[in-house]
Amino acid sequence: MKRLLPWLATLAVACGATPAPDAGVTDAAGVDAAADDAGVTDAGVTDAAVADASSSPDASADAGPPLPCTWDDARPPPTGTVLWPDVLSATGADTLRGHGHDDGRGPVGFCAGTPVAGEPFYRLVAVGFETDEDIDGDGDVSDALPVDFWRDPSASAIGESGGRVNVYIEVVDEAGVVLNRFTAPDTRYVRELRDGPVEAFDLTDKPANEFQTNFPMVGGQTAAVSMEGASDRVFNLRLPVNHHVTFAVVFRREAP
Repeated sequence: MKRLLPWLATLAVACGATPAPDAGVTDAAGVDAAADDAGVTDAGVTDAAVADASSSPDASADAGPPLPCTWDDARPPPTGTVLWPDVLSATGADTLRGHGHDDGRGPVGFCAGTPVAGEPFYRLVAVGFETDEDIDGDGDVSDALPVDFWRDPSASAIGESGGRVNVYIEVVDEAGVVLNRFTAPDTRYVRELRDGPVEAFDLTDKPANEFQTNFPMVGGQTAAVSMEGASDRVFNLRLPVNHHVTFAVVFRREAP
């Protein structure tokens, strides 16, 4: 039995066991909320433009064994299950379009959630990325990602940040309708800091041409995002070498 213990510990990590956050770190939730609204994008989306969510990639329950969910072993979702631009999985000098600088924290990672009987499941359908680089060479960095980018499975899911430093969160139902604090008052997202607390927050509400919920990132922090309850999880979100980037994370709420 003693010989089996190390092997069992290794197996537990491989199956998704996540180290608990370190204690004694100050709470980062007090960041000035005004940063949330800095430079919000305008994609001209209206309520009437809500489309059938069946066009979005759908993670399959038969996609294979769960991926490791440790901060130091970040891996992408199974191919074809999530709209996930290649830049999120880049390493070395190409990490998050890091301008040739590697911050040593690796790529963005995906962690598959486990559905629970009788509860809704929040499935990750897309992650977008905005860089502070001038991608199209037009002299500015304000060509933002459309808020409905996730509706097109062939989209690049890459835009320009315009100096913003937010993590944007969009939650939609199975019909593709975007949810907010009024239409889903009991729905909360979870923000986990690698060296800090795990906290749950209510959704907010914005005009239809903006992502409905967001929080600002701070230099030196690394965050993970999921939904309260049974949910997929995205981690290793941060400002690489303090470059101003954003992430747009989209979850679909699926009925029990």
